[in-house]
Order: sequence, then C-alpha cells, then structure tokens
Amino acid sequence: MTDRPGSASGQVADGMKGEQGQGAYKVFGIYRFVLALLVVLSHTWEFAFEAPERHFLSSIGIGNIGVMTFFILSGFIISEAIDRFYWGRPYSFLGNRFLRLIPPFWAAIGVSVIVHAALINHGARALPAAYFRADMLSVETVLVNLTELIPILNVNNLIGLKEYYHFISYAWAVFIEVMFYLSVFAICLVSGRRFIGRYASVGFLFYCMGGGILLAHLCHEYVHKLYRPLSFVPYFLLGVLLYRLRTRAGAVEWTGVVVVAPLMLLHFSRYIQGEVPLDHAWVANLMTARGLTALVLLVMAAVLIYPLSYAGAGLRLKNADRWFGDLSYPLYLNHYVIVVGFATLLEAKGARYQLAAILLSLALAYGMNVVVEAPLRRIRNSIRGVAL
Repeated sequence: MTDRPGSASGQVADGMKGEQGQGAYKVFGIYRFVLALLVVLSHTWEFAFEAPERHFLSSIGIGNIGVMTFFILSGFIISEAIDRFYWGRPYSFLGNRFLRLIPPFWAAIGVSVIVHAALINHGARALPAAYFRADMLSVETVLVNLTELIPILNVNNLIGLKEYYHFISYAWAVFIEVMFYLSVFAICLVSGRRFIGRYASVGFLFYCMGGGILLAHLCHEYVHKLYRPLSFVPYFLLGVLLYRLRTRAGAVEWTGVVVVAPLMLLHFSRYIQGEVPLDHAWVANLMTARGLTALVLLVMAAVLIYPLSYAGAGLRLKNADRWFGDLSYPLYLNHYVIVVGFATLLEAKGARYQLAAILLSLALAYGMNVVVEAPLRRIRNSIRGVAL
C-alpha cells in the first residue's frame, strides 16, 4: 500500500499511464489458473483411486497449497490495486470487490441448487451420503447460502440455523477473502480522514493493524479461540510484504517477512494435520515426507510470486494470461457441482473419470465466465478507471 496520499483522479490517471508502461502488467493470470486447477485436482482424486489417501501425490494436499497461495497472491494484488487505482477511493474499491466476488458466487449457487435438485432422487450414492440433507433445498438453506459471504447479512444469524448444507462446499476460502477485503476497506477509509491523514500514511496504519491482528492470531493459536479468519492473516500479510519489497524494500519490510513467514508456516503445518495441538505428534507428522513436501511446495509457490511480478509479457502472452486468469474464480466456484454429480452417479474408478471431471469443470467455468463474469468485468473496469 502506498505511503504517498494523492487525489482520486490523479491516482487513476497514474494507474492508466502505468498500465501502458513497461512491467505494468503482471502475468499472474496463468498462475491463478494453475492454483485453481490444483484445487480441482485435489478434489477429484477420489475418482481416480479407491483410497486416495494412500497415494503420496494425493496425500500432500495440493489443494491446500493452492488455496493458501491464493491468499498470499491476493495480498500482493490488492496492495498494488490500492496503490495504483483506489487510493482515496475506498468505496470504489469495495464496490469493485463486491462485483468481483458476490454475483459470480450467487450464480454458482444457482447452478448448484439446480444440480442438487436433479440429483437428490437419483444415483447410487452421495458425497458422502450425509451431504444430502432432508432440508437441503429449503428456502432457509438457500438464503443462508446466498448470504454466507457477508457476515452482517447472513440469514443464518437471523433464523438460528446452526448447521446447513453448503451448495459450494469450498466457499469458506471466499469468505476469508471477503474478510480481508473488508479489512483493507476499513484501513483505506480511516486513512482518508483528515485528522489521521496529517499524521499517518496508509502504510503506517496498515502495519499497526497488521501488528494487532498478528497478536490476535497468536492469541487464537495459543490462548483461546477467536474469529477463524484471523488464523489466515499471515498469508495475506506476506503477500502485502512481497509487494512492499518490490516497491520499496527496507528494514521494516524485511523484518515483517521474518515475523510473518514463520507464523504462516506454523499455521500451515497445523492446518494440513487437522489443526492439531503443538505437541510431539505435530512434530512427528511434520517430519514426514508428506509434511515436509507440503511445506516446501508452499514456500516455492509463495516465492514464485516475486519473480512473476517482474516477468515481461508480449501481447499474445498477455491475452493468454488474461484468458486463463478469467477462468480461475469460476473454476474454483463451480467444480463442486461436477464433483457431486460424479460422486453421486458413478461407481467406477479410474484416471479417465478424474480427467472427465476436470474437463467438465473447465467447460462449466468457461460458460459461467462468458455469461456472468464478462458483463461484470466491463462494469468493474469502469469503476476502476482502466481496463486490465
């Protein structure tokens, strides 16, 4: 995030000029697509193997690596977006992020409801059988799903449902993203106030808030349970710090990396083990080929963000990168219905079934991108002030 406040119009103009300059475009689209594909691959192992947990590649949990790297990349991308397009425009940032996440999520919920309604009385089995709850197609359940990404509007808080069926089982990661965006919005909103703007830059405020959240994260890990998204803070902060290192590497940035990276690895090492306590069992599982490989792959994926941010791209590569990047979010959202369909209707196992599930997920993602996301992209470009 920037340390140099400026006017909204000037910021957008600078962003438009920067977009035309060398190195302005970041080739993150294909990378985002690969991360989403890792998640899909992780969720479709069961169609290839009778016991996926026995296979080393499946047991690593590459889907976890994909999601956590998404969080890191999000911290980098959003920091740059604030720097180039949204400084002094917090409501524009919030509106753009809303259009980016929520309408495609609603569309995916709609498709998922239709598929579940078609499957509920068909097929030999479910994913697993307990997933198909008796009240899964009730109005209350659908409303809870449609509002679950927005904490204050979540219908679950009003009607008192403690458990409900998720029509997109992996929506929890999108919720974590929403919480990060709301935090960034709050920082930008406070930073624009005159009584604070005179004394503190947005970078300073970010470090203060980041330090406070990290402290809360430690409390969450070791003292008592707090809001779950706090445990994912180090991933986003690492992404922000990677961006800061690219723009103005200094002692504060390097110190931040030294503090945040171990916290991230600590959380990830527990997460892939089912959030186990920090005891001898955690150490024993961590020191296995599976545990060490997962940690190394996460570090490699995180480090790769930095050189990618410097990678040049010609027109063809940019177009390809945008095309694949546009598929990443709909692929993440919509592959669940394909997984449910395959798990409900198929009995056989084999690599061809996994490949078929992946290809159908890609086809559905492409369709949703054309029908839902492409029209929204034009609106988002207008809000941002420049097409990316």
